[in-house]
Amino acid sequence: MIQKGLENLHPHLLAHVPRPPGAPRQKKTVTSAARLRPMPPPKPVPPTNTGTPGSQGPVLPTPPAKPATSKMAKTSQRRSVHPLRTIGGGKKPASSCKPQTGGNIDLEELMPLPNPKESLTLFLDPVGSDDWEMKTKRLQSVQALVKHHPNTLRDKLQEVCYAVIEEVKNLRSSVASAAVDTIVSMYVYLQKDMDTMVDKTCCALLLKIAQSSVNVFLRQQANKALDSLVQNCSPAPVLNVLLRTGLSHLCAAVRASAAQKIHLLADSLGAQKIMSSGNSFKQSMVVAVNKICVDAAAEVRPHGLTILEDLAFQPNFMELWGRLVSQKDRPLLENILKKIKRERKRR
Repeated sequence: MIQKGLENLHPHLLAHVPRPPGAPRQKKTVTSAARLRPMPPPKPVPPTNTGTPGSQGPVLPTPPAKPATSKMAKTSQRRSVHPLRTIGGGKKPASSCKPQTGGNIDLEELMPLPNPKESLTLFLDPVGSDDWEMKTKRLQSVQALVKHHPNTLRDKLQEVCYAVIEEVKNLRSSVASAAVDTIVSMYVYLQKDMDTMVDKTCCALLLKIAQSSVNVFLRQQANKALDSLVQNCSPAPVLNVLLRTGLSHLCAAVRASAAQKIHLLADSLGAQKIMSSGNSFKQSMVVAVNKICVDAAAEVRPHGLTILEDLAFQPNFMELWGRLVSQKDRPLLENILKKIKRERKRR
């Protein structure tokens, strides 16, 4: 009985249990749990592709090597997503400023209206805020009025401008885009007649650039509209609104856009014409340049440095600059002027 009970124990425990005296030695038994599993057969090794005449096995073709992409190519692909910013220089003709309207209709395709006075009255009538399609069509009719019937529009120019500015603030992008295009058409075709409304229209465009919710397309469209403002309206009101509103804005994108437009205005006039203009315009330009040069944003300062480099060598500039620069900014601007003159001598 004792021997039978010992046989039922686990083989590992059985090895440590002492046998009773006189009991025969038992053979070791291997249970099914302790049996080793059979090893899987080894995988056949493919013959080595040596390519020599005496080698065993067939010669396998060598797979084609993947073309290596250089680091320069990868870097250029990454950088191509963000185009470089360029500074627009030189005055362009008014014909090159004609944009696309909100309905993708070119200004050249706008036909004369059969009844311009009725179309003007219809535009000034209030429309429901949800009827955006009607608003877009009426804004396109204003573009046709500006191009083909400017005399009809001049009598109510201020009223029309205020109505268009309200649509620039519209949250629907198609209406806001058509309103921005309408302001551009007014700059292009009415030109100096828009001087009285430069302040209001420019502020509306700068506010559109400052809005973080605006998409990139509308921001670029408003920026191009400011180019039309600089190229077609009188320099004095344009400079005043850019200095007073644009360069004083808290948004860096607005200040950068205003600095670029002042740079464009200075390029179109030339340094000699600026210094020979009236005292008011000349002083405003110098104050604007000083303000741009000491701006906190890196994208703003280069525009001021370029203008200052052209103005620094004009007669009577240093005298005017010494009277207008503030004591806080004087040390920094003096170092900038010294650096500009040093680089000019090296050339």
